Amino acid sequence: MDGVVAPNTGLIIKKRDGRWVDEADTDWSSEVKFDLPDYDVFEIDASAELPSLRRQVSGVGTSLFNMSLNPVRPELYVSNTEALNHVRFEGPGHSATTVRGHIVETRIGVLTNTEVRNVRMNDHVNFDREEGAPVPASEAAKSLSQITAIVVSNDGNTLYAAVFGSNKLAFLNTDTLTQAAYAADAGDHLSLPGSGPSEWPGPVTRWLSHRDLHTL
Repeated sequence: MDGVVAPNTGLIIKKRDGRWVDEADTDWSSEVKFDLPDYDVFEIDASAELPSLRRQVSGVGTSLFNMSLNPVRPELYVSNTEALNHVRFEGPGHSATTVRGHIVETRIGVLTNTEVRNVRMNDHVNFDREEGAPVPASEAAKSLSQITAIVVSNDGNTLYAAVFGSNKLAFLNTDTLTQAAYAADAGDHLSLPGSGPSEWPGPVTRWLSHRDLHTL
């Protein structure tokens, strides 16, 4: 930028399909002499005399916040964010890639006995918008940033989500999550006063604590 040569820095690479590649899909596998486990969720048999590991699952997300089990079908929901660490630079992106305005993705992971499906909450957002350009109110209203606490209704149809960055309580249809058919809708959000989920004890905390969760 501005013709100034930047100093040499480390390169972040990511393992995809058994190869260590950078953002440009350059294969650096020959330079990487080690491997790293990437396990996010663990199933433990806690009823055994000596608790034992039943299953370990990878690919759920960079930061995991909470989990909730569907009471009527074998699905575990995990609120998580995926960091775009492999994308280079934080400048405006005029002549290079950038993470400005798109540092992480807010997601709900749906785990079954056979697969992991991560559903992005903000596919409606135009991340190619020019820096400083106004964001339409309708787009912002549908957005969810950093889902933390989650709980599933007793009938298994609704996932209630406290959205830390957006000061909202979201009501997410579990069928649309399972089928990866989620479409953001501001009508499914309840805006909270004050600091929302970040207030302690906040409106969401009080709302959940004053109800029997089994009746949700």
